[in-house]
Parts: sequence; C-alpha cells; structure tokens
Amino acid sequence: MTKTGTRQGENRSRDYLKLLQRGSKHGILSWFVGIIISFVLFRNPSLNPGQGITNANIDIVLQDVPSWKLSSYTYYGGHFVEITPEDLLYSSTNIASHLGGIHLLGFIVPVAVLVLTGYYYTQAQNPTSLSDARIYGASIVGGYALLMLLGVFLFNHSQTDGYGNQWALTLSTGRALIIGILYPIVFGAIGGHLAYNRS
Repeated sequence: MTKTGTRQGENRSRDYLKLLQRGSKHGILSWFVGIIISFVLFRNPSLNPGQGITNANIDIVLQDVPSWKLSSYTYYGGHFVEITPEDLLYSSTNIASHLGGIHLLGFIVPVAVLVLTGYYYTQAQNPTSLSDARIYGASIVGGYALLMLLGVFLFNHSQTDGYGNQWALTLSTGRALIIGILYPIVFGAIGGHLAYNRS
C-alpha cells in the first residue's frame, strides 16, 4: 500500500471514530428516553399472583420489586432480554410478553425511539449519500450498547424474604449486549435511510 493510501485509510478511520463518538451521545439520549417512556407507561403493572403452591407464579416475586425496576424489565423485554429468577423455582421470563396488554408496547418503544433518533441525528448531519445516511443513523450504537449493558447491573434485583430466604432477579448480560448493539445499528440505520429519503 502506498503512503497516500495509508494516509487516506488512517483519515477514514479517524473520521469514523469521530462519527461514532458524536453518534454515541445520541445513543445515550435515546436509551434514557426509552427508559423514561417505559417508566411512565409501565410503572403500574397488573400483577396476578396465584394463591397456594399449585397456582404460584412469578407475579408473587414481582410484587416486591420497585416499580422503576419493573418498568425497566418491560423495556428490556422489548429487546427480548428476559429476567432469570435466581434461587427460585420460576423459569426465565420476558416481562413485556408475560404481563401483556399495554406492556406489549415494550416491543415498539425501543424500535420507535431508535428510528427517530437515527432520523433526527442523520438529518442534522446533511448526508450526501444514502450509505452515509445509514452510517450516521447506525453510529448511535456506542452509547446505546454501553447503557444497555450498564442497565443490567443497575436493574438486577435481590432481597431477602420474610423467611430469611435470599433470591434475585437478573437480566441476561450477553443478550443485553448483543441486542444493545444490533438494535441501534439496524433501527438507527433505518432512521438514517428515512431521513435521506425525506431530504
């Protein structure tokens, strides 16, 4: 490779890093917007804890979880990230689909937020080609993926019940990271695509 080619490659790499840094700020903002919307929409779930051993269900456990964490479980459920009860007999559960009703909007909220973020960020950059527009939209991935991962540790819940038994609810770290990368790349790029078509 010639010196000119090497220099061009280095410049391109620096440009992409700068683009990713600027886009990551919007990714951080979109994650917070999604969490806030989820708190407003999903903070009062209709739980139906079963009575007795045979009818017991995970809603018995969810009653003891703070509402801000419950709403975040719905948001993560919208990314297909399940909660896993540790030291309990219940299986992993997607809270968005488990609770149903308005909580099914949990699957739409992150998609809508990411498409809109990709759209407005790309529009502000005034891209000169469709491929650039998609790259602008997808560049929100850094901040979003980071907060999806950090949120796992923030929203995990543990406590000791009245009988002295300790239990916990944990979100899947691996799935949160994978989807936290995939969602903003795909839906941010779609937002960028739409922004270019509207320009």
